[in-house]
Amino acid sequence: MRRAELGLFAVLSTAIGLGAAGCGAISFDISQDIPPTTITGDPNSPPLVAGSNAPLMLDIQAQTSERHTGPASAAYLKDLSFTITTPTNGTFYFAASVTILLTPINPSSSLPTIPIAELTPIPNTNTIHVTPIAGVNILPYSNEGANIDATAAGTLPKEDTTYVGHVVVTVKI
Repeated sequence: MRRAELGLFAVLSTAIGLGAAGCGAISFDISQDIPPTTITGDPNSPPLVAGSNAPLMLDIQAQTSERHTGPASAAYLKDLSFTITTPTNGTFYFAASVTILLTPINPSSSLPTIPIAELTPIPNTNTIHVTPIAGVNILPYSNEGANIDATAAGTLPKEDTTYVGHVVVTVKI
């Protein structure tokens, strides 16, 4: 099986700095667009299993300060979506599954690598929403410094394919 980086799911890598515990009664969403990324197509469309990451920075501490709400007590992935922009009316026919993982940056961390979102099977549509795993608090990982990595299975698209994305995180105070 050919290994390759499947840029479609190589979108999330972060070290978000968040404040200490709060009461959790107030919450708000913060979001960020994921810039366009192109996956190089292959007419032979070989099967692959890929894993990768790319930077995504959400400044939750600045968002809580801006709202005068106090420090965050928890943060949860609310939505993660991808939309193919090229080719026109393109779909995710080439992707079979994806898992998004939190991975501590520090190798001596006591935090385990855990999944925060997954989608299997991936629908043959223009836009997909990777389903967040309920109840996974990313705050401890963010406080310590963590990457959000992705693993995906499928094939390479038959032609060059460009996608954009959007991520939403709910912050609890």
